[in-house]
Amino acid sequence: MSVRLHVISLLAVALLAAACGSPTDSRAQGPDAGSESAYAAVMSKIKGLDERARRDRLVQLAEQESGTFQVYGTLVNDQLKPIMEDFVESTGSGKIKASFYRSGSQGMLERVMQEARAGDPRADAIVTLSTDLRILSDAKLLQRFDSPVTRHLSKDVVAPDWAGVYINAYTLSWNTKLVKAGQVPKTWEDVLNYTAHPIGIEVQSYDWFATMVTRYFMAEKGMTEQQAVAAFTNAKADLVPVNGRSTLGELLSAGEYGLGIGTYTQTIDDAKRDGAPVAWKPPVQPLVQRPNGVAPMAGSDRPATALLFVDYLLSERGQKMIASFSRIPTNQDVPGALPKEYKVLPVNEDEMAANRQKWTDLYSKITGRPAQG
Repeated sequence: MSVRLHVISLLAVALLAAACGSPTDSRAQGPDAGSESAYAAVMSKIKGLDERARRDRLVQLAEQESGTFQVYGTLVNDQLKPIMEDFVESTGSGKIKASFYRSGSQGMLERVMQEARAGDPRADAIVTLSTDLRILSDAKLLQRFDSPVTRHLSKDVVAPDWAGVYINAYTLSWNTKLVKAGQVPKTWEDVLNYTAHPIGIEVQSYDWFATMVTRYFMAEKGMTEQQAVAAFTNAKADLVPVNGRSTLGELLSAGEYGLGIGTYTQTIDDAKRDGAPVAWKPPVQPLVQRPNGVAPMAGSDRPATALLFVDYLLSERGQKMIASFSRIPTNQDVPGALPKEYKVLPVNEDEMAANRQKWTDLYSKITGRPAQG
């Protein structure tokens, strides 16, 4: 079964589980069950409070909730672990306990769907790709919420039931020993026709590809979809498939490739900080960005702690922690955002939600490898 069909089948079952549920498990009944009233009760007690008073009240309410608060996240362990530890410390309470489960985005999505199907959801909050949050939202597995902290975020990363925590910005990168400053391509058309060195292309970056086709080559350059896809399939460049952005960054640093397509800015910044001969500035524009977001899960037995965690991750304290990992924060009061003069295209989430399999298939024809999670 294809990844897309598998997700669709899980989505259908999750929707059924959310609608029907188990008569003995309020969490299995989804956002319209007893858990919704639990969220409503918490929200009624913090309504109208400013950020500080809201936090203090949520800590009090969280201390009354039993069990261990559980977060599912796609951040790597050495980032998610200190975030969870700092969250608990930020509450100033010895009664709030928290743990986390870490997985890649595709495995995370399937796990959440399978738990919903089984009527046994485990996560109280989730941190993952915005495209996957869109799927979970459509399945009514996320809890709508209001928070005064979101006023510090740009409007394009705030949804009714999730909010952006950090930005992943896709960029072209290059090996500075092989490609000198004056030799770096100026446009994406130049990149696709670059022949001086092989180009590593990351095989899972199908959302970057879909956005470049629809929002750059089609919307801005006036191409048809067929012409836009042909710009990639007929490229003169020697595009070599690489599975994983970290792997691509390592191979680029080692001089295996002159250029890298599908790297994240933070991957290259980290490598450069460690002494690798790599760069991405000045960028080939447009860059493509996709937020990773946080959401409270519908059906959580710990709604106050879930809301407290969401507020923490979006707050100045949580966002400074995010920025310390070379990630691009979404809170506009925290340094580290992309310069405003850079041209940036957001991932076409509507297109990815409707036609993900189409774009993974098209991208696999270009990379020569299946774009699997």
